[in-house]
Amino acid sequence: MLISGTSNENQIAVTGNYNVVNLLGLDNTVDSNRTWTQGGTLMSSSVVAPFSYNFSGNKYIGVRIKNGQLDNFGWIYLNKTGYKITIISYAINLSGNNAISTGQIE
Repeated sequence: MLISGTSNENQIAVTGNYNVVNLLGLDNTVDSNRTWTQGGTLMSSSVVAPFSYNFSGNKYIGVRIKNGQLDNFGWIYLNKTGYKITIISYAINLSGNNAISTGQIE
């Protein structure tokens, strides 16, 4: 399963290894120091892939939205139970080029 932004202006934080989505815990910093790409692997299980990747429970995904010369950083909070993924909440720091911590809403 892949997750991606709608354009190169909208990006997901990845680990850098095979563009696997970087799943975060509470109070992790989302800023320009992360590795960013338009899309990444959220889950994978294949006999031809060099790895298998899955998760369960609640996790955060870092997002970066380009706004002209500025970057707005944010997060999406997900829950995965079995094969069902639910977006619980999300937030974006509208103050350009400033970090946000996962779970931060003010």
